[in-house]
Amino acid sequence: MITVGWLLLTLGNLLITSQNLPDGCPPQGRAGDFSRLSIDLCFQDAENERRELELPSPDHSLRLVVNGEDGQVYARGQKVGPSFAITRDEEIIWSPDSRALLFTISFGAAGPVLANFGTVQRASTDKDTDVTQTIRVDFASRHSKDRCHAEANVGGLAWLDGSRKAVFVAEVPPSPQCEKDGGYFEGYVVSFPDGSILERHSMKETIRRWRGVLGSRLEDDIALLKDR
Repeated sequence: MITVGWLLLTLGNLLITSQNLPDGCPPQGRAGDFSRLSIDLCFQDAENERRELELPSPDHSLRLVVNGEDGQVYARGQKVGPSFAITRDEEIIWSPDSRALLFTISFGAAGPVLANFGTVQRASTDKDTDVTQTIRVDFASRHSKDRCHAEANVGGLAWLDGSRKAVFVAEVPPSPQCEKDGGYFEGYVVSFPDGSILERHSMKETIRRWRGVLGSRLEDDIALLKDR
């Protein structure tokens, strides 16, 4: 379960750090789009692709250091696991036990959006898991099998049960090509680290269960569908 204390601590840290720099990208990142628990790995100077970020894990035993397009985890000044690439529009959520990361990567305003998780020792993602593809196939199989459902955006929302499960959302791209379905999303609970689907939740149930951590993008989706 997501504890109130963990949620308030995360939001508090983001609020404090967001006041440190006038350009809106403090050294510890800023709030992500898909989840209020995620941290956007933003640029201090986007034009020159400069970013210098340091994101401590929940227990402060580790820290993720981002320099430009490179990410590296450290423990007491020593590297932990290999370095890995950080994309231009990426957000992460540390697992509560400080042993793993949940990644959401966006390629454009409407997508595609990909998500996965991985242990710190194996860097950005475990090679034997593809959470995005697993969820996309399931999502499309239970809805009309058109391009919009088959190419759903997948974003990370939260960790559950300590760090044994994670919540993702499958979102129909909010683009004119998807017409009335654009912005519709559903929740998936996935086991970690094997990536198998444990639970599926309708949009209504996803909102009921996780409204408190839905990011601005998903809130926009809710408003978009209400206006139709």
